Amino acid sequence: VKDWYQPEDSSADNPTYTALRAYDRLQSLNCLAQSLGGFNDALLTYNRTMQLGVEDKRIKASVPPKPDYKFLKDVRTAVADAASVVPGSILRSVYLFNEFNPIRAGGLKISGLQIIDTFGRFKVAVNADNSPNTPQVVTSQPLTPPPNFRQKIYLPPRLTQPARLNFRWLSASQGQQEMNDHPTTTPVCGWILPNNLDNSLTIYDDRGGPLGILDRTSTWRAIPGSNQVMAIDSIANKYLRQMVQYLDQQGEGFFTDFLTTVNKALETIDPEGFAQNQAISLLVARPLALVRSQVNLELQGLPAISQNHAAFSADVFKNEDRTTDDFPKVKFPIRIGEYQQFNDSLVGYWLETAQGTYKDSTFYAPQSCYVPHPQVKTLFDNAADDTPDTPVNLEQTLEANTAQTLVMLVDPRGQVSASCGILPAKRISIPPEQYVHALQAIEVMFLSSPLLSDINQINLSLPEVPGYVWSWLGKEQNNWSTSELKEFNSQATLSSHQKIYEGWLKLTRNRTNP
Repeated sequence: VKDWYQPEDSSADNPTYTALRAYDRLQSLNCLAQSLGGFNDALLTYNRTMQLGVEDKRIKASVPPKPDYKFLKDVRTAVADAASVVPGSILRSVYLFNEFNPIRAGGLKISGLQIIDTFGRFKVAVNADNSPNTPQVVTSQPLTPPPNFRQKIYLPPRLTQPARLNFRWLSASQGQQEMNDHPTTTPVCGWILPNNLDNSLTIYDDRGGPLGILDRTSTWRAIPGSNQVMAIDSIANKYLRQMVQYLDQQGEGFFTDFLTTVNKALETIDPEGFAQNQAISLLVARPLALVRSQVNLELQGLPAISQNHAAFSADVFKNEDRTTDDFPKVKFPIRIGEYQQFNDSLVGYWLETAQGTYKDSTFYAPQSCYVPHPQVKTLFDNAADDTPDTPVNLEQTLEANTAQTLVMLVDPRGQVSASCGILPAKRISIPPEQYVHALQAIEVMFLSSPLLSDINQINLSLPEVPGYVWSWLGKEQNNWSTSELKEFNSQATLSSHQKIYEGWLKLTRNRTNP
């Protein structure tokens, strides 16, 4: 490679140079890579072999076709994959000594290896007696054994039978139905907007309309501009209603720690898609979407059953069902969210029960710091430790109908990941068309008191926001009034009579000139 390619930049940062060097090294590396065909089948006590297809020439050649011909076609269609004439088909057979291993782990030792060419000539690469001439085994990074491991090849825990990790959004209004392209199946149940100035949460519906405020004492209050407190029971979306009821009932101590958890989690979240959303609510605060999702592990087909001699004998002579060794009941850990991954937008989640409540009344926050409240679980067990200690994991089995429903608080612009260690990780995100309009509709309000200004009007210097207008929301006794704040004139003479105002600054979209 060096003879005909000399880039100006020969460092490892140059991907072309790195690829060419790797290619050059591979040409001189005395190494053979080969997949272990049939390895997983052997662990399941199956045997790979060729098998003739399902056919009966006498039935097929009869004129007119015999009634059995339809049955023959149905059988051939049903077992087409298992009765193929090409290698790779599976014939279940009985083994005397094979152990049933639906979940594999441990080490692999090559006791014997022969290399055979297309002419049938072979060469012994590894002797069964492990002679000194046995070549060195080169493993990939995932198969490299840890220190003091007895075998040269490490097999991390894996499911032998094909499986997958499901992680899907659920509709906010249609129960357990999964989200799809239809707008009515959006996973967004509502929005919360943390206010760090007065330690409160403003609650919005799924379209960005304000519903109420949870103040620092976790008391439900009316939105500024309304004298009537909206009853929590009248919130239309039942999942948003459940969250508000939960926060309202936990008390001031939990609510304070909950706000701390949310704010600390947001410090570790910086989605890649932040520049694609220019809603004013994102410029002055971080609205969080309340969404629902479902996670489970799923096998391809029915759970594999043991085909070894003991299970076969019990089936034939004792009329006992062949065993799965109860491997579908094994609990596997699933981690939702990734700690300090900026594009992972999960703030925290609750586990939803069949009754619609939150399991153990516990909020799980994998991105946050230590919080002393027992109903808030993070990666940290004690405040003195600065490193993650105890993972925040779910436990999931392979049994059917054991999916778990999560109610999550997320920054909608990022992704949420799920990983279990035995299957590839899964990442899901909310399509922008499902939340952009709500972000643009959210009105931002700031409590401003006391404010000293002229007795006749409020003179206040405010930043100019294109497409938005500032207004003052004040209250005299029980009467609310809204007045648009005009541009501050620094040359104007201040009145000698001053007044103390208490109210809210409100930033809304300019409907006349959007």
